[in-house]
Amino acid sequence: MRLSTTGDFTSNAAEQKTMIERKPIPADIGDYVGYERSTGVLFWKRRPVRGPAKAGDPCGSRQSKGYLTFCFRQEGYLVHRVVWFLHTGNQPPDIIDHADGDKANNAFENLRAATHAQNSINGSLFVSNKSGFRGVSWNSRQGKFLSRITHRGTKIHLGYHDLAEEAASAYAAKSAELNGEFATNGRRVK
Repeated sequence: MRLSTTGDFTSNAAEQKTMIERKPIPADIGDYVGYERSTGVLFWKRRPVRGPAKAGDPCGSRQSKGYLTFCFRQEGYLVHRVVWFLHTGNQPPDIIDHADGDKANNAFENLRAATHAQNSINGSLFVSNKSGFRGVSWNSRQGKFLSRITHRGTKIHLGYHDLAEEAASAYAAKSAELNGEFATNGRRVK
């Protein structure tokens, strides 16, 4: 067991991460940090108590999962959650989705409240993906690219295609039908 940033004991890193992501944003954080609305870049309004940062310096560093985080009063915060708070004046929802899939793009227009399922729709590709497209894989038996999508736990076969781009287009069309504003467009994802 380890001590979390809230002083509670946690049994594993996943529990600790969840507590960090969902911790309330301090009401006075806007006195210390501001953000550029068009880019979502968080910056120090005044020099923080610790560290080399000065007023005007950007807050945050990219973590291993791609999110920007920074410390305020010895507590870690995800930049996109602070941006949500500064923009709306309300505590952020449990899950915030980056609409373009870029976890470092914290412009408010790129952030939206989401369910876990909606948030996972435009996540990064699995390491084993070789096509570069979501929902597209090579089928060696057919000698073609297979396109399929999973919706509410059910796999839906979308056909075999000669080109990966054709399979991605089939995926994008079905994703738009099933997922609305959270649909992915079959683009290559990093």
